[in-house]
Amino acid sequence: MRTALLVAPTLIALTACRADGPPDSGKAHTDTGDADTDTDTDTDTDTDTDTDTDTDTDTDTDTGEPSQGCGAGTDGFVTDDLVYDPGPAPALPTAGSTATDPVFGTTILRVTDEVDDATSCVHSYSYWPTFNLDNTRLVLYCYELGLRGYDFDPATLTASNPTRLFVGATPGGGAPSWGDVIWSATDPGSLWVHDGAALWAFDAEDQSYQLERDLTAESEGHQLRQMSKSADDDVFAWHVYDDTAAGWLVYRRSTDEVIKSLDHETINEVRLDESGRWLVVITGSQGAGVVAAQIVDLDTGATSDLVDDVDEAFGHYDVGDGIVFGRSHYTNELNVRELADPYTVTTAVSYADDWSSSDHHSLLAADDTWALVSTFTANTFPQSVPWRDEIFQVRTDGSGGVRRLAHHRSVYGSYYDSPRANISGDGCLVTFTSNWGNPGGRTDVYVVSLAR
Repeated sequence: MRTALLVAPTLIALTACRADGPPDSGKAHTDTGDADTDTDTDTDTDTDTDTDTDTDTDTDTDTGEPSQGCGAGTDGFVTDDLVYDPGPAPALPTAGSTATDPVFGTTILRVTDEVDDATSCVHSYSYWPTFNLDNTRLVLYCYELGLRGYDFDPATLTASNPTRLFVGATPGGGAPSWGDVIWSATDPGSLWVHDGAALWAFDAEDQSYQLERDLTAESEGHQLRQMSKSADDDVFAWHVYDDTAAGWLVYRRSTDEVIKSLDHETINEVRLDESGRWLVVITGSQGAGVVAAQIVDLDTGATSDLVDDVDEAFGHYDVGDGIVFGRSHYTNELNVRELADPYTVTTAVSYADDWSSSDHHSLLAADDTWALVSTFTANTFPQSVPWRDEIFQVRTDGSGGVRRLAHHRSVYGSYYDSPRANISGDGCLVTFTSNWGNPGGRTDVYVVSLAR
């Protein structure tokens, strides 16, 4: 039985546009296809090239509730594990128009096009939300115009009134990081943003900032990156990394408390679970016998080390309420574990010997019994399993249930070609980025409706 190590993080009780792509979103773009620094070198090139295709979408379907808040249709979702030929891409719609996925039958809205920005537009990432708490606003980034907010009508799938955000500097004189802005859990018009080590509440309507906490002293002057927060807006966490420090910092608003650990050799990123109790730490290191991830219990200070090969440590991942869902470096599986018991691993989907796809994961929906997965192809390895260049959901209980949602039609050439799909809080809307089959061409933002 593996046991957790009790550590002593510092606890402080306080009284008081570039042409080739958007500026740094907070993710470390050092791996082809991966947003973090995964360096998986497993080159198993299993020659199983079974490419059975089936274009009959009237197969096994899920006629239960697609996701909370979405009305279920009698046609349901494709739930089998066949390899589907996506066929030719539907005609590229203009912004504001929709297309139907020819294999899976979902409705896809194009949100942006050259009218919005002459270069390209993208959304941020699989675990930073595009939609606000009631799906009436969305946020995305266009290369020339910067961060933009849109009004959104989820009933009609209509995005309107694009507005440039962060027009002026913060009262501190800086510019907020665009890539890890997070919608408020209580105010549909407010975003949580940070500028260096200062946490701000940003009103997207009147473009005003309200300082929540300046953490410059607590971060010892180091930069805060890759913000995450609890579901109730109480606990915030950042990765701390620069030339002289690596670690993490957690801030609890209700008690004005800071917990930090700044003495790590290296850290790739950290992320809070929705309860605010658990912190997932990705070290950025991989290999046999290497600690690739850590689970920190912020209530007790206990840290569980996940050794890459022994504990099926994950690279890309997301966290829900007390769970983490990710892809194992060694077993090539999508797996789930409870953060309170991180050495017990449940397999959600196995890719077996097929290393042809990379993927991102999203547990932003309140119902984390389903995880959202988006795959993309950044290599020439043979394909022998389904879900290639797809967006789909998988059950997190280990039952193997899947819902096939859409082919994203993006041909991978660089990081922002990857779909990085995320899901809305009510589980009804999925955002992704795509070049729509035009490698090296412009990227735009699309939304899939899961209401049937």
